[in-house]
Amino acid sequence: MLVVLPVLDPVAAKRCVATMHHELRSSLLVIDQSEAGVEDLAEVIVRPEPHTHECDYRPRRNIGISRSMNLAVHAFRSRGDDLLLWVSTSMRFGPDGGMRLVEAATTDELGVVGMPTQWHAVALHL
Repeated sequence: MLVVLPVLDPVAAKRCVATMHHELRSSLLVIDQSEAGVEDLAEVIVRPEPHTHECDYRPRRNIGISRSMNLAVHAFRSRGDDLLLWVSTSMRFGPDGGMRLVEAATTDELGVVGMPTQWHAVALHL
């Protein structure tokens, strides 16, 4: 599983990550697009290791949603994971910390789970 969190606002990112289940946090890849940086999230972020590809996850500028998605898919494919969870910093998980979304994605025949009109948390299972 790879959980991708593109960040423009470090404060919002910290609030989002604080609501994640530890399994999501342990699979978290931050695409830091903030000017300030997200180093203050170090206590809650565990970065996936090892990276076996060349990719800039700290552009320190707004590279846009499409480029962020491309970086996420590149990391996902390079790692060989079977579940990609794309999370917006505006997302706040409930008591399960997002594990219901993971469960739904891995048991659903279609393999794509999310909110119908928003992209704040989308899971893709291959």
